[in-house]
Amino acid sequence: IVENSNQTSTGNTVLVFDLKNTTNSVATVESIAATITNNTSVSAYYLYKDGTSIQSVGNPGSTSLLFNNFTAFTVAPNSTSVMAIKFDAKSGASGSVTAAITGSSQVSAILNSSLASVTGSATSNTFNLIGQAGVSVNLVGSPTFTTYPASVQGTTGYTTGTFVFSVSPVGVSLTDL
Repeated sequence: IVENSNQTSTGNTVLVFDLKNTTNSVATVESIAATITNNTSVSAYYLYKDGTSIQSVGNPGSTSLLFNNFTAFTVAPNSTSVMAIKFDAKSGASGSVTAAITGSSQVSAILNSSLASVTGSATSNTFNLIGQAGVSVNLVGSPTFTTYPASVQGTTGYTTGTFVFSVSPVGVSLTDL
């Protein structure tokens, strides 16, 4: 994800996972927690269920991200909900962002008025944030011009010019752009 000092990058998906209810009863999700990295480059996190945003939280200031106090967040009997955690990167952000749900204690759900047994884990890929990336183009020296006047009356002449530029990467290699 390439950032610059004037623009943020929003809605970046850092983790996708399934919540599967294998019972014949509705499961009510109470909370979802994740372990995150590089929260200094992130301004907000979002939790999505089946493509719809259900909650957003600001930067927690630690490596623990918590979504809770949901309004009617359920998973129907014998069904699967596709979940996603997304983030907004601050302008000029750099570093890497990851998220993981590493144990059943990070998802809390109620099933038939009792705490449900939750199993599984999910780990994201690493998302690299590159601050102020691009190219720097600079004119080297002064351009040179050669003028070719009209050789016959009623015809037009022309001018050619040579411009020399130096191009150098800023924040990344040229092959990354």
